[in-house]
Amino acid sequence: MSETAESTARRSLPAEGEHRDLIEDLDNRINLAEVATLLGVGKASVHRWAQAGRLRTMRIGRRVFTTLADVRAMIEADRRGTTAPGD
Repeated sequence: MSETAESTARRSLPAEGEHRDLIEDLDNRINLAEVATLLGVGKASVHRWAQAGRLRTMRIGRRVFTTLADVRAMIEADRRGTTAPGD
């Protein structure tokens, strides 16, 4: 592996302690169609929220997922008038 590839691989690994959060996110994931059903909106709306950065998502292969915690964060951000989760 080249030096550049090694440094890129190191940067993509989760920081110490973050791997547990990543595993929990994988266990609690829901797809964007499920979010649409849950909120009573169209799938296109959910995809727009994700593309705009309002809804945090993760990609596994070609599929896109989020978590209920991220959906809640988006709703709370909307209530507070902020645009991004965690603001």
